[in-house]
Amino acid sequence: MRSKDGNLHFGDLKSFYIATREDNINNFCTDMFKYLHPKATRDPSSDGEWNSWFYSLPDLAELLFDPYTYRDKTVAEGLVLQDDLGKEIEALDLLINSTSLASFRGSEEYSALKTAPGTKSLNKALNYETISDMKALERTLSFLDQGRLEETRNALSAQKEDLSKAINALSTESLPTLPSDIEVDIEYPLVDQSEKKNPNRIDVLLSQPSKNRYAIIELKQWTEDSIYMSVTENDDGEKECIVGIFPGTHTQPHPAVKVRDIYKKALALEHPGSDIRCFVYLHNQMYHGGQLFKAYSLGVNTFDDCPAPNNILYTKLWHGRLLKRLADLFADDPS
Repeated sequence: MRSKDGNLHFGDLKSFYIATREDNINNFCTDMFKYLHPKATRDPSSDGEWNSWFYSLPDLAELLFDPYTYRDKTVAEGLVLQDDLGKEIEALDLLINSTSLASFRGSEEYSALKTAPGTKSLNKALNYETISDMKALERTLSFLDQGRLEETRNALSAQKEDLSKAINALSTESLPTLPSDIEVDIEYPLVDQSEKKNPNRIDVLLSQPSKNRYAIIELKQWTEDSIYMSVTENDDGEKECIVGIFPGTHTQPHPAVKVRDIYKKALALEHPGSDIRCFVYLHNQMYHGGQLFKAYSLGVNTFDDCPAPNNILYTKLWHGRLLKRLADLFADDPS
């Protein structure tokens, strides 16, 4: 790793890959943190940014440099998830077909559980695991009372089918090899943001400077069960997607919109006439056809309800499509 115009820079994909392997990633993240935050006195490894680099950068580096190894690991991970979904469906089937369940729902014990104190009043007395268990119990009882077990079972079954199709497609997919001369910049600062106290930075910028080609990659560790999305209108009457992150109330623009409307425009000013393409990669989210916010969104049922640009956001089982778009950009004769 070396500095190039104030950036964390690698001259090729292999160097980026080696620096992020298991033996190197801890020191790599610590060096990055000290470089970007020279006045910080806290332990780097306790910082959220450090941890984000620690998990996301090795994942991306392997995807770019050794795609078939990455694919095999992803397929194996997908099969485990598929098996877990199958077990959840079997458990729900047992509940749905249980004769004792109907008796329980009409019992005094069930009524007492429904009216028991909420978890908020117990927070001081219970540890986090117990609170989580209480929340799960409350949610289950609510589903029982509303007759939503069948609905939940069908949703899980659809997810399992979606997952199975994606695994089968990926396991036989031919993956491209990216050119060795692609350069990599980590936490690339946007020039027109330099006056800000905390300027926007591109997570990973891939480039062939001599050919004026650039790929902006935003890395997210989100999964469906940790976020929600809503659609609002701005002052111009245009629809905007707002993402909220659990727990808490922190919200931000949809990452695909942010990459297109902020990062790409700023980079185009720095490199006029360049070919710039945008990607958001959710390396912890496995399925749903490269879409997020489908099963647990509030007020928005599908990604189609959000006016984000198409072909930007990729989930893990669709990393082959991401690679093909990158290969197209950096090909000798890109389309």
